[in-house]
Amino acid sequence: MSALRRLLFMMRENVILKKNIRNLSTNNHQDVNIISSPCEDVDIPSITIPELIYSRIEKFNKFTASVCAETHRSYTFEQLRVKARNLSKALRKILKLEKGDTIAILLTNSPEYPLCVLGSLEAGLVVTTINPLYTPEEISRQLSDSSSKAIITFTDLYATAKSAANLSKRQLPIVTIKSKNDELLPEGAIIFNELLDSKIDLPDFQPGSADDIAILPYSSGTTGLPKGVQLTHRNIVSNIHQATCPDLDFSLPPTDNFQDIIPAVLPMFHIYGLTVTMFAALNSGCRTITLSKFTPDLYISVLKNYKTSIIYAAPPLVLFLTLHPGVKKEYLESVRIVSSGAAPLGALDEERFLQKSPKNTKIVQGRMTVKTCNGPRCIQFIYLCVYLRQVTVLPRRLR
Repeated sequence: MSALRRLLFMMRENVILKKNIRNLSTNNHQDVNIISSPCEDVDIPSITIPELIYSRIEKFNKFTASVCAETHRSYTFEQLRVKARNLSKALRKILKLEKGDTIAILLTNSPEYPLCVLGSLEAGLVVTTINPLYTPEEISRQLSDSSSKAIITFTDLYATAKSAANLSKRQLPIVTIKSKNDELLPEGAIIFNELLDSKIDLPDFQPGSADDIAILPYSSGTTGLPKGVQLTHRNIVSNIHQATCPDLDFSLPPTDNFQDIIPAVLPMFHIYGLTVTMFAALNSGCRTITLSKFTPDLYISVLKNYKTSIIYAAPPLVLFLTLHPGVKKEYLESVRIVSSGAAPLGALDEERFLQKSPKNTKIVQGRMTVKTCNGPRCIQFIYLCVYLRQVTVLPRRLR
């Protein structure tokens, strides 16, 4: 976008914002600016996350939902739904977990991540997501603080999970996933695949309330120790609808010859990766290519071997795509959208990336935090309250 076009865009959007500012008087007679969205409201159903996702993915059954970039193991949408339901029954029957109990997900990004989350939610559980890079001491604190009743983790993280459980003085069952066929399962581990393949004669769990707690992520601890943030099904369902409403849905419906491809490198234990690259992608029928961690060679191989169409990133990743010599221009030829969040992406950095990418590629920017889930999205540097809500601008003395 040229400097003149950018200026005209900013002027136009600024007019829209000013038209939507209303001065209200508080009890203290202080003026408060309420900035309303210029977009139409999005209709949010009062349902749980599994109800929403399962109602959508029936039409995507034959398509691949998720692929591991390292091992290439994968699940179709149909397999995801069936195995998540089996897992939900096993958690209730074998692990004796009950509605409202908390289960800890200690995983790197993987095709099993959405399966574990959906299966746990379908069982009526609360999911607390844990950073797999945490030390046993850090994990033990979250296990205790969240009152977790079980852990799901990988074989190579079992020792860490076991140590954390011991430190928390909790006797927790640890469900263990083999990411490679030649891995040996630790003694005492509960085998994940056996839970998935179990045929348990148990009625399907009846969906709870949209206002039940669903996800319990923890903040990064920038102002003290990490704190759990209670997010309801309604919170996340709202976010999914906001991210996939007609004006902002970047994805295209899958067909026999096409499916949107999203590299899932943003950590799914964080609300950005969980909501956008997992839930919203499932809801739209996209295929995610999961990376357990970011390495230049692995990420470049994903760009090279898959026709990536949507990239969710933070500014450092956009700079990597722009400057790294291994990222060839032809690897970006299918990219339509780059959505950058977590921090502002400078205008010059945006222009440099657009010079390397196809002419039809667009960059959008946004901001989200654990506390607010999916925050207001910014398009070309103009922050808009574009979803359902309004943004209150407090007087300076109250900030």
